[in-house]
Amino acid sequence: MDMTEEKNAERVPVKLRDEIAIASADITIPWQSFIRQSQDPVLTEKGGGKGIGIYLDLLRDPHVQAVFRKRRAAVVAREWQVEPASDRPIDKQAADLFRHAISRIRFDHLCLGLNLSILTGYSVAEVLWEVSEWEGRRWIMPRAAKPKNTQRFVFDRDSNLRMLVPDNRSEGIALPDRKFIVQVHGSEDTEDPYGLGLGATIFWYAFFKKNGVRFWMKFADKFSLPTLVGKHHPGATPDDKSTLRDAIKALANDFGIIVPEGTTIETLETKMSGSASNGFLDLVSEMDGQISEAVLGERLTTNIGDTGSRSAGEVHNEVREELTDADCDLQSAVINSTLAKWLTEINLPGAQPPWFSRPKADNDDLKVKVEIDKTLHEMGYEPDEEYINETYGGNRRRVAAPSPKPAAPAEPAFADGDTPPRDGIDDLADQAELASSAFMDELLGEIEHILATSADFAEAQSRLTDLAETIPRDQARVLAEAMVTANLTGRDDLTEGRETP
Repeated sequence: MDMTEEKNAERVPVKLRDEIAIASADITIPWQSFIRQSQDPVLTEKGGGKGIGIYLDLLRDPHVQAVFRKRRAAVVAREWQVEPASDRPIDKQAADLFRHAISRIRFDHLCLGLNLSILTGYSVAEVLWEVSEWEGRRWIMPRAAKPKNTQRFVFDRDSNLRMLVPDNRSEGIALPDRKFIVQVHGSEDTEDPYGLGLGATIFWYAFFKKNGVRFWMKFADKFSLPTLVGKHHPGATPDDKSTLRDAIKALANDFGIIVPEGTTIETLETKMSGSASNGFLDLVSEMDGQISEAVLGERLTTNIGDTGSRSAGEVHNEVREELTDADCDLQSAVINSTLAKWLTEINLPGAQPPWFSRPKADNDDLKVKVEIDKTLHEMGYEPDEEYINETYGGNRRRVAAPSPKPAAPAEPAFADGDTPPRDGIDDLADQAELASSAFMDELLGEIEHILATSADFAEAQSRLTDLAETIPRDQARVLAEAMVTANLTGRDDLTEGRETP
């Protein structure tokens, strides 16, 4: 720090440097002794003695479990990568060490456990350290990283994690540093260490659905079968009435019955229509749809009953991908600020911690993209460095201008029956054929089957239209980009006064 910086630092009053609106002075936060309580309104109203256990109970609902499994698994489905903080040898060594360290533990299991915070607001995992040999040297590395039951942990006034134990169930015990990983979801607005999970959003939808199903079952029990009515003669004794009652119960269970003479049993048919039952079905379906929207940001990829165009389904899937991006960013920040940082500080004090991330997979066919860019360059268009780095990854910069392309020699004429010379279009066609050969064989088989089994032209046309909607986007893109490249090459040839063979 130079003299100017020191003088500027001295000009900032102490009272402006430190945080004043600290959590322990927040009158809106509920306190129990020095343990901080969650600000989640649903937990306050419905938690009772179970706390976030009421959110874990939501996973008993098959639909809730399905959509949460889909969202949690979307994170670990992406490949992870570790990059050094700089080109310094010690920083590269730190990246190699961290990459090795997380490869030797059940890392995806750890990430799935931490992602429970999406539902509960916060999650906790414990790191077990050991000394291990790697590349001829002894290192302190994690032997395991185990997700723990979040209900066992609380936070104090300073947002430090504490663990509840049998001898201290109210305040818990303090925990050592570099031992427990905490992931918090939804605390951006409140700075609540307990976070705010999606359980607070979907609790009432699941509650209404559960009670709707309960009423639905009662409705089905009452109105799906006729009600039995027993009639006894006026002078029936209590024993006769009891016998009749037992007979009705036995009949309801498909048992044979015997009743005194003069006693009758009739059925009372229900007058309810099917529309009443459909109301319960609509309620359950709508609650499932609301849960899907809350968890996945959409419902079209989960609720089969919801219909829409293929383009609408793709838009909904893109919304879900954006949530996955956010979940990956959140978890990567947690891993970088805990496990990556701790491992580096313990073993390589002079190094900068590496950078962990789960980037979105690029499904573009880079070979086809290279051909397009090459053709555009030959036509006089030059991509800038930003485009190159975004498209092909890395951090590249131009070091020298490319040498000019030599003029193409005159193409010799060839006689009938000779093989014409190959050019870039032929190579591009081979690449496109190789990339799509397996898929095209299957597609042609489907087309032949449709043509052979259709009753008339109209049916064949309809079935072929439906088949076109099922063509994967990546296969269609390979063929489309190949045709674009061929078109651009042809235009370039005409511009230079050459004919395309």
